[in-house]
Amino acid sequence: MTSTVMTREKTNKIRYFDNDGYRQRAACVCIRNDNENEVLLITSHRDEQTWIVPGGGIEKNETALEAAHREVFEEAGVKGKILRELGVFENCDRKHRTTVYILNVEEETDDWEDKRLIGRQRRWFCLNDAYLHLKIHKPSQFCYLDRLIYSSPNCLHHLINDSKSSKFIIDGVVEQQQSSTSSPNTRKKQQRQHKHSHDEHNS
Repeated sequence: MTSTVMTREKTNKIRYFDNDGYRQRAACVCIRNDNENEVLLITSHRDEQTWIVPGGGIEKNETALEAAHREVFEEAGVKGKILRELGVFENCDRKHRTTVYILNVEEETDDWEDKRLIGRQRRWFCLNDAYLHLKIHKPSQFCYLDRLIYSSPNCLHHLINDSKSSKFIIDGVVEQQQSSTSSPNTRKKQQRQHKHSHDEHNS
């Protein structure tokens, strides 16, 4: 991805865009234990009943990593250690690309910028509930949790042994693991089933 080539101003912040005209953003999926079975969500500034992943635009002279740390502190009042990058997620409708990281929360402040300015709240959700909230209210972000599951064997193990209600969220991962030891014909059938299930989730 190229560096910023164009800026546009909105309110008191400057937004940076890449060569394709996509706004550059960074976000953090915040967790707080080794199982990665809880996720921190914040209320949307547009609707306090809507819970979302903290993140925002990359500012001048910032890297995506630096922006992720800044945004999660401004919006959620937490600090921690980045464990890994989940990837860059493109939203064609909103024309932005977001670099998403997993952040292990080590500090939670009682008072933070967005709480003071707009009354934003934060809350820890079990992974299954967070998935449901994002799927309903912020579909562009629930794929972050899909990637979290695929990249975290500990998380998958916890879900399988903890809750049958979480089965829908891990079906694709279970099928992927089974396919690695099955016959070619069985793998093709599983791939078709996974594609059909994925299409239903996105419909």
